[in-house]
Amino acid sequence: MEEISLEIDHQLYTRQKQHVNALVRKAKQHYYNNLLIENAKDQKRLFQIADQLLHRRQVSPLPDATSDKSLANQFCDYFTEKIRTIRKGFELADDWSCDVISKHEVDYHFYADDSQLYLSVEPTQEAVDAGLAKLENCIDDVQGWKGSNCLKLNDSKTEFIIIGSRQQLEKVNIPHIRVGSSYIEPSTDIRNLGVMFDTSLTMENQITSMSKAACLSLRNIGSVRKYLTRDAAETLTHAFVTSRIDGNNALLNGLPDKQLNRLQRIQNMAARIITYTKKSDHITPVLADLHWLPVKQRVSFKVCLILFKCMHGQAPLYLSDLVDAFTPDKAGLRSTDSGRLLELRTRTLWGDRSFEVGAPKLWNTLPVALRTCDNIATFKSGLKTHLYNEAFKE
Repeated sequence: MEEISLEIDHQLYTRQKQHVNALVRKAKQHYYNNLLIENAKDQKRLFQIADQLLHRRQVSPLPDATSDKSLANQFCDYFTEKIRTIRKGFELADDWSCDVISKHEVDYHFYADDSQLYLSVEPTQEAVDAGLAKLENCIDDVQGWKGSNCLKLNDSKTEFIIIGSRQQLEKVNIPHIRVGSSYIEPSTDIRNLGVMFDTSLTMENQITSMSKAACLSLRNIGSVRKYLTRDAAETLTHAFVTSRIDGNNALLNGLPDKQLNRLQRIQNMAARIITYTKKSDHITPVLADLHWLPVKQRVSFKVCLILFKCMHGQAPLYLSDLVDAFTPDKAGLRSTDSGRLLELRTRTLWGDRSFEVGAPKLWNTLPVALRTCDNIATFKSGLKTHLYNEAFKE
């Protein structure tokens, strides 16, 4: 009789424990779901809630201060001085580019805390040696200019990369480049404005970097998925995973499907976590139900949106100058008012992937109604519909 009583008590305890756990889980789900809905448009607060969900240690990002007023004054002084320094740098950069770099026939890009020099040469050892000497002379003049303006070029942090096809790189030998008193060896990959570039522009390192960051966030979301509703889980996924996949993805235009499929698998994983879809189930209907464009179509969306801004004066000139409207030989043709762009032809895969060549080809495949649209909101809505139908056509 005692054994039976103990077994019954154990069963009652187990049932009560399961009931309490279910109530706690439901309460957590309701609490965190409300927090996510209330702060869906506040990116900073959304990250704080995610840290709270994942039980990360909170570290105060603010410096020590005696009062709120003192702290506000510190921020004000810091940003005022920062803006003054940046403006002075831009003013000096204008003189620099005109008087120092241009005379060496070297191209350049300037940013707030970064300067880039580059040039294109024929894939022969003689041409490469001449180009290298030109770069070194330009760097020497840049260092002299910086020294006369109380600035310093950081020799040891300078990076150097040679970009070319495998066949082109085999024809030349560049052991190093001289920067001041330092000799910089060529790197196999470098980070430029957050994007990883390799010597053959395969973008493999960039996709690997995007995949690692997205997988880490996806793993964290999966660990707390049971506490979230579907809408809340989708909000977190867009903030931490989709943003990784979409970041700088216009540079992936024209890449082989083998490369894009690596990112597509991550998007598929995110869809399965949100909808509790099994690995054995087909993922295409799930993506269609979520109204998510596949990775390839997301890249096309970004490229077409940049082109729309180029054609309507909403993009930088260095991009707008790369595209021209198509002008037929005969006047009065329907193609005159169809919004087509001039397509260029190249003999290399690199050339076909460039914005100047690949973007107009992609643009000309859009319906006339989209190419002639003037409103950006209408264009984005119509473009997503067009790409959605293209991806999930029956």
